Amino acid sequence: METQALIQRFGNRPSGEILRTQTTNVDIVLRSPEGDGISGEEFRIHYDQKQEFNLSLGKFSSIFLETAHPLLIDYLEPNYRVDLGSYVEDKKLFRSILQSLAMEIFEGWRSFETYLNMPLDAFLSERYGILMFAPKTFAMKVVEESAKVGIKLYAKQPSEPASSPEVLLFDRSYVIANGFKVEPL
Repeated sequence: METQALIQRFGNRPSGEILRTQTTNVDIVLRSPEGDGISGEEFRIHYDQKQEFNLSLGKFSSIFLETAHPLLIDYLEPNYRVDLGSYVEDKKLFRSILQSLAMEIFEGWRSFETYLNMPLDAFLSERYGILMFAPKTFAMKVVEESAKVGIKLYAKQPSEPASSPEVLLFDRSYVIANGFKVEPL
């Protein structure tokens, strides 16, 4: 069974529980919010070429399969290397710029620290060097906003994305893979 078909079968915003997680699959139980008699059914969802995961055992109030999501930016966009080309006078302001842009672009799913080449405080003691490797949208926005406050950054494109994965979301838990298949248990 396809994952999207499973989600649709259980209606609008099915809830459930993550029972077990494995390297290649997750076991869940789903309940329909509409009370149509379909409840408590267990399924195993297999991952095809898992890229990343953050799963927690326990109850969830929603399940979604997405092809466009802030978590997928890392996989759908080319990665840019961002180099520092000037001394950063106002380190607090620069940190604030990075934090606000990460929140704007990744909507709380990732922080700017994810992309840094080294801890920011250690890095900012220098006048040059590699700041980060980040997806295009984030990298270019950091360069643009930093320039507005006199910080020179340079972006270089080192790599293209390798795949087009999907993200399966259980509230704030997730799996990113190239595909998913469902097996009733």
